[in-house]
Amino acid sequence: MATLSIEQSVKATIVHGFYVSYLVVFFLAFSVDVMSENYLDSRIDAVAWLSALFGIWFYRKYKNVKFSSYLALLIGALSIIALTYIGGFGNYDAVFMVVFALSFFFMLEYKEALVLSFIFYSIEIALMVFIARSSVNDPLLDNTESLSNIFLSTVFIIMFGLYYHFTIRRAYQALEKSNRQKELLIKEVHHRVKNNLNVIISMLSLQAESNYTNASEALLSSRDRVASIALVHESLYKSEDLEFIHIDNYLSSLIGNIQALYDREKKIEIKLSINNITMELNRALFIGLIMNELLVNSYKHAFKSSLNPCVNISFEERSDDYFFSFSDNGVGVEENFSLENQVNIGSKFVLIALGQVEGESRIYNKDGLHYEITFPRTIDEH
Repeated sequence: MATLSIEQSVKATIVHGFYVSYLVVFFLAFSVDVMSENYLDSRIDAVAWLSALFGIWFYRKYKNVKFSSYLALLIGALSIIALTYIGGFGNYDAVFMVVFALSFFFMLEYKEALVLSFIFYSIEIALMVFIARSSVNDPLLDNTESLSNIFLSTVFIIMFGLYYHFTIRRAYQALEKSNRQKELLIKEVHHRVKNNLNVIISMLSLQAESNYTNASEALLSSRDRVASIALVHESLYKSEDLEFIHIDNYLSSLIGNIQALYDREKKIEIKLSINNITMELNRALFIGLIMNELLVNSYKHAFKSSLNPCVNISFEERSDDYFFSFSDNGVGVEENFSLENQVNIGSKFVLIALGQVEGESRIYNKDGLHYEITFPRTIDEH
């Protein structure tokens, strides 16, 4: 069974309430008419009660809100018309006629409500004319003030019904839009979790194929990489934007985490030059993984004899691309060094992440390691 929208759910509740009310009201009316020996009216009450019983059975069985709405309105309209024809307008039926107009707007679209309420009132007016021309004296029709009050009340009811319809409709639409956005966000969260779990699986698979001899070292490396992924989502839920994050805040936080883990063994000065740039989540994630590998590598291997170890990290947005630069004043790399020729897992991670951002890299020695990445801007400035 299809899920009902918020508007349909509210209308379904109203329809169900109408049927329950019909069952109660027509049962009480039947009882009163029988006790007062008004058997003609009691027959109408009985037929209306049985119709309402069928209506509520049909609704509960098939959950067809639109048909059930039409049936509920038909039962009410026919009952009022029949009672009016038999008893005239000199009783409570006139009040029912006015109030009943609201039910059209509660359960139908406003165009349908206007058409059906017009038909209903046309029939009632025709009955007024018929009764007025007959020999039957009707105290209501003989009172022009009462007739004008009924007319004004009817106009008011229709105006209120239209106002109710459009006001509630806007509220329904706003709720539906909010619900759709939440559903899309939930799907997006699941999609991102799945993607990040795939990244972690790939990392662990590469880890398993590497030549680590120390299990503790392998676990610590995995921890650092997973932490860089988790930090992306921490930056995301602190932001108002769920698609983009500030790369300066993300990289600064990631650097702070790495410093907290490794500065106890080796103090390194880290200089940052990162513009306030917002970047798509997935691209920022892979830049963070690259920087994580480079900075951890510098902590572990670059400064064997340096007196004043220093790392420079910059990230800037240019007209056609992004530019990321990482350098240290450590031992550097050997002549003709190439990431593609390396077998260590860190180099493999950098190459995989570089491919994900469709970047190009350059690595060289100049008073230490220099590693530069350029990758295209696939989105407009956000």
